[in-house]
Amino acid sequence: MKWSIRDRCPELTGGGLIRSSGGWSAVKDAYRDGIRLASDERLLGSSEFVESTLKRAGEQYELCMRLQSADMGLSEVIAAVRQYLEVDAKELIRPTRRTKVAQARGLIGYLASRELSIPGSKVSRRFNQDRSAVSRAAQRAGEDAQLVIAARKILEQL
Repeated sequence: MKWSIRDRCPELTGGGLIRSSGGWSAVKDAYRDGIRLASDERLLGSSEFVESTLKRAGEQYELCMRLQSADMGLSEVIAAVRQYLEVDAKELIRPTRRTKVAQARGLIGYLASRELSIPGSKVSRRFNQDRSAVSRAAQRAGEDAQLVIAARKILEQL
């Protein structure tokens, strides 16, 4: 099937940031007024949203790099969580359904994956568990307000 110019939808073709802003004149006027457009709003949303998202991502990245440069690894996270929740190291490895141990595993997975960018597979090998089990535990920890508060306190200690 051949396409012709008649088959094109003008609202869906070309332009990007310039088109969604109202053309070159609108972009130049905004630039003169000190307004910097960060993205094509048709795709990502308002410039304020994009800038705030990038700022949060940058802060998260800086924290991750700071922790990694201080040689914070999985062992340090495990030790900090164990101390905070008062859980024995052997309990973390053994199969158990004790709530405190499950919370500790989830918190370790949450901190390791979300804050230090340590792969879930590394955490799963450490606890002799399935990677998906570690991922689900970390997700549950991220949804539990008390554990998120605990994660912040542990990060402050690290």
